[in-house]
Amino acid sequence: MNIFAIILVGCLTQFSGIGVIATAISKLELVDSSGAFSSSVSIANTLGVSFTGILLGGLLARYQGFRIGFFAPLFSSLMIPPLIFTNNIYVILAIVFFLSIIIGLDNPNNNSSLNKMIKDKKDKAHTFTKYTTAMQSSVIVSPLLSAGIVVYFGHEISFMFFMLFYLLTCLPWVLSKELRQLASNKELQSQNLWCGYKIIMDSPALRGLTISRILNNLLFTGLIVLIPMMVAKASSTNEQFTFIQNVVLSLISAGFVVNGLVSNNILKIHPTLASTFAKMSTLFAALAIAVSASFGFSEYSLYVMALMIGWGQFYFRISGMTLGQAVTPQDHLGEVILASDTLVRGITAGYSVCLLFLVN
Repeated sequence: MNIFAIILVGCLTQFSGIGVIATAISKLELVDSSGAFSSSVSIANTLGVSFTGILLGGLLARYQGFRIGFFAPLFSSLMIPPLIFTNNIYVILAIVFFLSIIIGLDNPNNNSSLNKMIKDKKDKAHTFTKYTTAMQSSVIVSPLLSAGIVVYFGHEISFMFFMLFYLLTCLPWVLSKELRQLASNKELQSQNLWCGYKIIMDSPALRGLTISRILNNLLFTGLIVLIPMMVAKASSTNEQFTFIQNVVLSLISAGFVVNGLVSNNILKIHPTLASTFAKMSTLFAALAIAVSASFGFSEYSLYVMALMIGWGQFYFRISGMTLGQAVTPQDHLGEVILASDTLVRGITAGYSVCLLFLVN
């Protein structure tokens, strides 16, 4: 039951976050029909998560568990109202940036909380597979709902809808006794800000895994940042842009989920196959680029590309979760996740900014 509660938290967090981001991407297309401003949303998201790791690692060390789990979605919901009343790109990107800072705390906190609830180490790969598959399933629905609400009721109602779901994310933390009792089991020390980075640098296995994540993320990030501009060329109205863009986002999640269902059964029988997932992730990212480029980034080639991205992202996510946790001290899992995410997303954020300037 408690594992179900944290899985529900993860689903609601992802559902709300992707809904707000999808709505912001659509709204910025009204300001710039080329899709360049919309692409900037992904960059603001990546920079926000990176900023969290650089400056707020100590916050995770001290307040992980209930306090971050409850207050992060609450603060996120309070930041959404300004999005309802402005079309200013800088205001929208700033809010996305600050929401992403909170997401940067929320995700490692949820992962660390789930890890504490898994009693048998043999169940970790299987449980985290179910966890990530469940989260991505919620993300299939979120962009489609966002598209429907935007087309029929407007961007304002869409933002209000996902603000409500951010508030609902707080409830499992209140209703579950075990989640309420989750807290950091160590005192904050001055070196905790850099604790995760030190552990990565001291561990050859974690160093190699982080480098692999960076290289894979460069492939996936480049594709995802450019998607709004690809969609802009294939659409003529904001409604059409919103539909194609959000279907692409849903198909990315669908590819992730289908692979999750397949790999979940395989890992039950052959758990060691998780060690091959990093290489498989690279393969599917390359295939996605090749297929979409071969057909001139047409609408339907974007859909095929999205499925391949999702399929590869599953390998990417699970390889980081399972392999990283196997070689990480359990008392510092949250800090290592945060430090690794900062390194990966920080480098890819800089790459994304350069890529956006190159294609414009």
